[in-house]
Amino acid sequence: MDITEFARAQVEHHEAELRTLYEQRAAAVGRKRVADDELARATAGSRAAALDLEEVDRMLAARIDLISHQNASLAPIHRLSQDILLLIFSATLPEPDLPSTPGGFDSIPNYTPSSFTVSAVCCGWRRLALSYPALWTSMHLDLTRSLKNLTEFSQTLLHRSGNLALCVRIFTHSAVDANSTRELENVLPKILSRSRWVQLLDPNVRARVSDPGGGPRRVPAQYSILKFFQLPTPRLQRLLIVGHHVLVDSAQLLPFTPVLQELRLFAYPLRNIPVAALRTLVDIRLSRDPEQEPTSMSFINAAAPRLRHLEIKGCLTRVAGPSPVTAPFVSLEVLCLDTWDRLSQFSSESLPAVTRLEIRFWTLDHVETIRVPSMPSLRAFRATVVSTWDGVIPVLGQLPQVETLTVSVSTLPSSAHTRPTSVLWRDWAVRGNLAILPRLHTLVLENVEFKEGDEVAHLFDFLEARAALERDVPTAPVVLERLILRQSGFPPWLVPRLEACVASVVIQTPNR
Repeated sequence: MDITEFARAQVEHHEAELRTLYEQRAAAVGRKRVADDELARATAGSRAAALDLEEVDRMLAARIDLISHQNASLAPIHRLSQDILLLIFSATLPEPDLPSTPGGFDSIPNYTPSSFTVSAVCCGWRRLALSYPALWTSMHLDLTRSLKNLTEFSQTLLHRSGNLALCVRIFTHSAVDANSTRELENVLPKILSRSRWVQLLDPNVRARVSDPGGGPRRVPAQYSILKFFQLPTPRLQRLLIVGHHVLVDSAQLLPFTPVLQELRLFAYPLRNIPVAALRTLVDIRLSRDPEQEPTSMSFINAAAPRLRHLEIKGCLTRVAGPSPVTAPFVSLEVLCLDTWDRLSQFSSESLPAVTRLEIRFWTLDHVETIRVPSMPSLRAFRATVVSTWDGVIPVLGQLPQVETLTVSVSTLPSSAHTRPTSVLWRDWAVRGNLAILPRLHTLVLENVEFKEGDEVAHLFDFLEARAALERDVPTAPVVLERLILRQSGFPPWLVPRLEACVASVVIQTPNR
């Protein structure tokens, strides 16, 4: 091959390479054009979708505003701020108290915590409730029913309440079967360790109260609900036990209660509570002790040196036995007793700090023979009469330091035939009795129905005679400044006449 042919072949080869490259470029340009077209269409679609999204958001916001406006017009509570709503929600979780009669313990209705009710109203309330742990600290455990969902229910409340202390109500029989015991062992220890308030209720308490001679039941410790109270309860402040009088090793109960302040026992003996658990108590309330033995005041005084409130009720017999306590109750401020006789268990100087005394009078026989402690700090006296008002005046005559007197008619079923207060006002209006309670400035009438006409008349006779005595005698008693009618049936149209005898008349109804 000569040089000319070689050059021609070289040129043809280069031209072929260039054609291939130009063809590849043309294909790439075509693909780019197609991609640009697709990108333009996608961009346009994206812009259209963004506009559609903005429009839907505007429509959604408008719809939410409309729904909120409609809800506000139907239920103004939806217009309240979150802070106010939380205050309202919190008010729906009060700490329940014990009923005043055994009949109140017969049955406890199926209880749904209001936190669950609140969170089920709407999405907004649910979010708000879930964000506020304090709404989930109230727990009701009815162990007389199926325990199928107990673990899930308990874990839900434990989680939602954070690490806050709990208020727990346990409604159960004293003996628990083996299957239930295993279920309870998974939840009760943690619940009790976080509880600051525990109420333990026995559904059979009324039967046990009506049969005091039956004695305690023998229940093996491993099957007793009380076995869970052998665990430490570092946060427990209030403990209320109703019934559950069973034979369990009491020395193991409440091993660690460093902040326990209040103990209430109904149909449960105080001797079953270890002395170490009483050291920090400031409030003890005992009712219907099944041991049928007078509680030793000396024991209570020594075991609970910080005691400020003592209540003993449910004893229908005269107290005769323990010698009067000699050591003073240095901190005791409020004393509530079921009979006037119980005052004989205190020596003359044993109640130096008592400022309020409450007595339920089942009978007023021999009240003048009872030795009454001096009680120099006493300022308020509450007399609740179950039967008759005859004999109350001698009682008042022994308490000249009283400044506030509450006259209460018992609301117990056994007091359905309580005589009206006419006798009290008639006897008090006698000239020789008018000066009784010379420091009295506040008189409270509670549950006085004023059904009989002479009851109102005798009350006016007393008030008018007392007011006249205050005006005419230089050494007369202090002026009666206030009369409180609490849940009474006093005729409203006669209130102006009361105001002529007393500086201030206050009417308190159950709804206030």
